Amino acid sequence: MNNYAEVLEQLQKNIAYAKHTGQRSALMYIIIHSPFDIFTILNLLQRRKSANIHAFHLKENKFCLLFHRPNDAKESAFFAKEIIHDILQHYEINIGIVIFPRGGQEPNELIEHAEAAAQMATQIQKGSYRFFHPETETAVARLIALEKDMGQALAKNELFLEYQPKVFLKTEKISGAEALIRWQHPTFGLIGPGEFMKLVEKSDYIFDIGHWIFETALAEYKTWGTSSTFKLSINLAPKQLTSFYIVETILSLTQKYGVDPHCLALEITENEIISNVEDHLTKLTTLAQNGISILADDFGTGYSSLSYLKKFPISGIKLDKSFIDDLPNDPVDQAIVKSGIEMARLLHLRIIAEGIENDAQLTILKKFGCTEGQGYLFSKPLRSDKFRDFLK
Repeated sequence: MNNYAEVLEQLQKNIAYAKHTGQRSALMYIIIHSPFDIFTILNLLQRRKSANIHAFHLKENKFCLLFHRPNDAKESAFFAKEIIHDILQHYEINIGIVIFPRGGQEPNELIEHAEAAAQMATQIQKGSYRFFHPETETAVARLIALEKDMGQALAKNELFLEYQPKVFLKTEKISGAEALIRWQHPTFGLIGPGEFMKLVEKSDYIFDIGHWIFETALAEYKTWGTSSTFKLSINLAPKQLTSFYIVETILSLTQKYGVDPHCLALEITENEIISNVEDHLTKLTTLAQNGISILADDFGTGYSSLSYLKKFPISGIKLDKSFIDDLPNDPVDQAIVKSGIEMARLLHLRIIAEGIENDAQLTILKKFGCTEGQGYLFSKPLRSDKFRDFLK
């Protein structure tokens, strides 16, 4: 492994070459989060080392790769995925990528930009990568501020829930709702779960906030006066499943608010529970045996969706929005969605499409036999009182 001075020297050469020829280079900043052996990392990085790739150890748990003359950003992204695949089997890792000369003109500036992108990736999800862009540093500062403030969000009553209706596609009658958390931040305004829940789920705050979500959702649901066929869906974070008392907590809350467990569904994401499978399986099976439905959220985006269905007590799947967005125009998305619907039907599973926003998507989903869906075509997420009015 080369040292920091050699990184700066090599970067200066690459910058000069890029300016002279117009060809690009990429700097990948790698952060290893778990205890590691430097020689093992060296061996893993050298697997893909070639004439146009140079590996360096910067400091402590920070490494970098200089990728000379990438064809485009896609090639850099593909290479980053390969590195993550190699190293993630052994260590927790994030990568930040900066393409230069566009992403900076000086060696230290490029390293700072690549590090900012890596920190952004770290804040969002372990095992991910991010490209640097001018807004990255601002975004990192925002995430750090959110991480600092989220411990007080519950005590300050800044959190609230909204509910997005689910409908039977054939009749467009309401079949249920998904509870979605919101944060009314005093500085940044209204923040959706996609931005801050990854931070919450990485921390121990998930236990208190997760309990609050269940308690609030069940209490508000009870005021709606819905039928016994209505399903209230609540997202369950994988870290919540590590709690020894999670099953007892959920069941006791259904009793406290007089909610039939058969009216409750838990949405879990495949990628996030494939670790510690046996413990998760035991808890989810107990919940299912008590009447609670288990839904596979973001189905089709994971690594082992079919074995996941076989192993866990799944009663329904949610087709990820990424397959629905371009459904009318993309034959690949159509093939994936059609196959998923047919498989769900054969396995007697509920099938719910996420992110339905227009009639063209709805027409194809109905044609393929999808039974339920949610999205802005039917309704945006609503506060509890507005949802109660919507039901009428």
